[in-house]
Amino acid sequence: MNEKIKRVAHIIVSCGIQYHFPLAKLVGSLLALPILFIIHFAYAWFPVATVIGIGGVFVVSLIAFYIVLTEPADQYPVLVLDKIWGLLLTFLAIQLQLKLFVVGFCAFHLLRAAMPFLSRRLFSFDFYRFGNVLNFLLPSVFAGALVNMLLRLVLWIAG
Repeated sequence: MNEKIKRVAHIIVSCGIQYHFPLAKLVGSLLALPILFIIHFAYAWFPVATVIGIGGVFVVSLIAFYIVLTEPADQYPVLVLDKIWGLLLTFLAIQLQLKLFVVGFCAFHLLRAAMPFLSRRLFSFDFYRFGNVLNFLLPSVFAGALVNMLLRLVLWIAG
């Protein structure tokens, strides 16, 4: 495959983070915060264009994941984009507040880390049978959806 396409796919999937350090994925997932603000602002003015744009970016990110994950595992960059999509799903249609963001951020990462273990132990469900791309995306998507429901429940009870 063309080296330029691979390099662009690496940049998309890693969000520009080039070095592995202990909290790289956690710090990289904070990039979801400005994206959330842009989406909330854009949706207020251009709802249809925002939804189409989000769908297009999701398709491009799936293609980038596929390109990166077809390489040997020792050449993977820091995979951050799945955490960003999970956090975007966590705060989907929820008014952003600082306390809510901190609680949702922490709950998402705790659940995301425990998701493979919980799915195998509780439901006899293994993410690894879906192949590389979904193996990385499904735990983040499920964790994001569950934390979104939890945050909605907390807002409803408080509200």
